Amino acid sequence: MAFNITQFTSDIANRGVSKESQFEVRIFFPQRFLGGGGLDAELTLRAESASIPGRTSQTIDDARDVTGPVRKIGYAPIYVPMDITFLCDEELNVKEKMDSWMDIILGNHRVAGAGQRNSTKLFNPGYYSDYIGTIDILKFNETGEKVVTTRLLEAYPFSIALLNLSWESEALQKLQVQFQYRYYEQLNVKDRSIPGGEKNRTPEGTRKAPRQPIPEDTPNRTPIGSRPAQPGAIEIPTSERNFGSFGPVPEVPVTGPRGLPNNF
Repeated sequence: MAFNITQFTSDIANRGVSKESQFEVRIFFPQRFLGGGGLDAELTLRAESASIPGRTSQTIDDARDVTGPVRKIGYAPIYVPMDITFLCDEELNVKEKMDSWMDIILGNHRVAGAGQRNSTKLFNPGYYSDYIGTIDILKFNETGEKVVTTRLLEAYPFSIALLNLSWESEALQKLQVQFQYRYYEQLNVKDRSIPGGEKNRTPEGTRKAPRQPIPEDTPNRTPIGSRPAQPGAIEIPTSERNFGSFGPVPEVPVTGPRGLPNNF
């Protein structure tokens, strides 16, 4: 269908456009942080820019087909670190908070006293559960209604950029901090296009049959073509193979170490 300017302007008038300036960042420090952790309202006001993170898929080549183009099979998500730029205050308290958070991760050699500087313990890294927090990125619409909240779980500062100094400049100082996290959740997402009953349907023609679970009483079943069959082994059709199951992974508790208050 050719581009229709009338339909375009009508859609813009009815649904509006999303603006980069309509956002808010909330940083929840870990409980190990000075003051007991939790939400820091000052950093919310000082967060000048951020981003809603994206992700890519880790893939592996499908070796089952020997002819034709190689299929890339996705099996694990890759979450790219997220940058937040803060507008610095005169006392550089914003930078001090980020440095203090990094001290929990990398050791407190930055603030060691004169009698402690020769100790190797100052460079001991912290425990993962002690320094992970949570970051919420709230996106609003034109009327101030919250559209979606992106929550970065098990987040911590990964890189703190340098601060430039120059006699020739009167520019405002801004601190860029890169945060690492395990994964993100998106809350308050509105179902705008896919009917509820259609979400898990697989388009026709994408595969011949759904994968069937392997009964627990047949531990010696061997996939066809994977290796020579052992005595007593039962072959599994190719359609039943599962290349993306790595088993359950222990989760870090929601309360406490993530920086969120109880019953959040």
